[in-house]
Amino acid sequence: ESRPFAPADVTHVTVHPSVKEIGKFAFYECGKLESIEIPEGVQVVGKGAFYGCHALCTIELPSTTKEIKSEAFIWCKGLTSILIPEGVEHIGEYAFSGCHALSTLKLPSTLQHIGEDAFYGCNSLTRVTLPLITDIHNHFRNNKSLAALTFLPSPNELQAEPLEGNTLLHLCVLNKHPHIPIAHILEECPNAIQQRNTLGQTPLHLCLTNNVGAEVTKVI
Repeated sequence: ESRPFAPADVTHVTVHPSVKEIGKFAFYECGKLESIEIPEGVQVVGKGAFYGCHALCTIELPSTTKEIKSEAFIWCKGLTSILIPEGVEHIGEYAFSGCHALSTLKLPSTLQHIGEDAFYGCNSLTRVTLPLITDIHNHFRNNKSLAALTFLPSPNELQAEPLEGNTLLHLCVLNKHPHIPIAHILEECPNAIQQRNTLGQTPLHLCLTNNVGAEVTKVI
């Protein structure tokens, strides 16, 4: 079983240039860790690598990163932003779960898979664009502040209730999804408006909001 690489009271770390993977639980509950420099060449952020690093505010992953494993940044409560570079293909389950302060998130176009509950409870996120991924699971459940979500071209599978508990969500943009059965996606999102960039049959079917102002004269 892996053990923490660094002492619990470490505040700054510079990773050696020869490192290819941040190991499993490498900085587990290093609650005073404020910053880390990760060099080019690192390809994998291991399971639970930064589990419970509450003081870590920002992190920049190198362009060589391919995978962020499960629970990699779980309970990093102070994390406000993270740069996920182009080239990342996989984000594991619960990877950013409990990152309550995370407000800035840009997902790369190379991303192919996001694990279940990867961003569960990231209550400061307000706007997210999902790239071309094959499965939509419960990525953003219980994100109280998420107001706009854009799906880029078509996933193969949409799991029920991927946005459950997102009571402030008001815009859900579906690109090239003219026939997608969308009602279950917006389960428990009572204020959601569905917007399609490509209109198929019944393009306004199952719009779930009554909060349309009198000034609205057309749907774009």
